[in-house]
Amino acid sequence: MCLFQIKVVQITLWIRDLKTNEETQLTKDKNQKHFSADWSPDGDYVLGVKGRRNIKPYLYHKDGGSGAKLVSAPANLKLIDPAFGADGRLIYFSARRGAWNYNAQLPQYQIMTFDRNDGSTETITLEIWFIIYTYTF
Repeated sequence: MCLFQIKVVQITLWIRDLKTNEETQLTKDKNQKHFSADWSPDGDYVLGVKGRRNIKPYLYHKDGGSGAKLVSAPANLKLIDPAFGADGRLIYFSARRGAWNYNAQLPQYQIMTFDRNDGSTETITLEIWFIIYTYTF
């Protein structure tokens, strides 16, 4: 099981062994917030996202390490809600550019994939508002 612990405005990623209840701290970053995590289908990796404004995904080995940043550009891209595909090759995210604001134009988020084989990303949802706007005018 993956869990998050908040200690003095520091949110870190931990792993808990459900048989022994032993907890292991996986991330030790200062001044970062970790959100949302998912186990790889093979059970060897934990996928998490971290950051403050423009949150990015990292892949951590279950035995520790600093993690590998999966996507770094563009800088204003925010990727949250990570989830592995069934075979572990594709990773899915909710993606948006820039920070949230009250009067933002839709769509706020799109679904994006990251391919672990070649490092490519792809937006897989349609921008429905564009289709509706074009059709109605």
